[in-house]
Amino acid sequence: EINQKLGRNYCIIDKKIMEKLARYDTSIVSRGQQIKDIISNVRRYLYENKLPKASIIKGGEGTGKSRFLKGAALRLEQEGMNVFINTLTEESFYSFSLIIMLMREIIKNIDKGLIDRYLSDISSIMPEVTGSASTPIYDSVLKQEDKVRLTYRLGNFLMETSVRYPFIIAVRNFDWIDEDSLAVLNY
Repeated sequence: EINQKLGRNYCIIDKKIMEKLARYDTSIVSRGQQIKDIISNVRRYLYENKLPKASIIKGGEGTGKSRFLKGAALRLEQEGMNVFINTLTEESFYSFSLIIMLMREIIKNIDKGLIDRYLSDISSIMPEVTGSASTPIYDSVLKQEDKVRLTYRLGNFLMETSVRYPFIIAVRNFDWIDEDSLAVLNY
């Protein structure tokens, strides 16, 4: 025993036992190949063909989807990619909710010139960007033509941002997405 040989009282922790404890993140069991496939697909998308792609991870409650998503996101971040994980809920079901969540993360990492180019559109759904206390536009009723224009501009912002600063969007509980956010993503 090491403690007897060195005259110390080291606490020896068995990692295999710790991984089984609920308070520690556990390793992803039998998901290595799926994570490699996702990384490969992301690389192909980012560096070969630039067509937008989506992957759907579905399964019953408690099957490990969230844990898998966290593991894949961590691995993608280790590869140098920006990953934004957003969780939709019943409380987040309002106009442009996913886009607002996403933009709050994106604008932390991009240059001011790009934000300034789309500032009026971004501030219409996120007044806090300009320091304004005004009511976000999604709280009011938009005319159809204004909504189409806003969708177009927000979609352009995301596309232009993704070209300069490639990112991956992961959405948990996608079934709670609002129509306006979906329209921007489909743009």
